[in-house]
Amino acid sequence: EYEDDDRGIYAVYPHNRHLSAKVRAFVDFMAKRFADPQWVCMNVT
Repeated sequence: EYEDDDRGIYAVYPHNRHLSAKVRAFVDFMAKRFADPQWVCMNVT
């Protein structure tokens, strides 16, 4: 039987620097993509 070990995905970047538009877009995309894990609700046997 599978148990979720509740690991996360983290983005680490310096707070005192301006992020490029590409990095900001990627971080926003990943946050939206993994905010609501749909696979958790799946019935796995």
